[in-house]
Amino acid sequence: MAHFGVCTEEELKTHVTAQDVNTALARHVHKVEQYVRRKVRHHRLTQAQFDGLVSFTYNVSNPSSVMEAADRGDMKAVYDKMLQYIYVFKHDAKGHKIGKPKILLPLYKRRLEEAAPFRQE
Repeated sequence: MAHFGVCTEEELKTHVTAQDVNTALARHVHKVEQYVRRKVRHHRLTQAQFDGLVSFTYNVSNPSSVMEAADRGDMKAVYDKMLQYIYVFKHDAKGHKIGKPKILLPLYKRRLEEAAPFRQE
């Protein structure tokens, strides 16, 4: 089973099928969809907005400020806050951030796609 952290020798020897991976992915996506529905109850989202929040939330550890903005219907804030999650940090052996953050272009492009339904023209 996938998890954060270093795999044990036993885990590395375990055979994982494509079906196992797809099942785990589907379970996680379902949990993220439920989370978004719980957090955004006071503002109706379009399907594109819901999909963007699910994608974003799937990959971000603490999306609370984005969810709060979406729940109050502040689409500009959702867009702006989502685009703040474009940095990667190096970490030391204890997990502390070291050095300056870097922007990854593929991550920036992904955030633009996720945030697009919230863009105010």
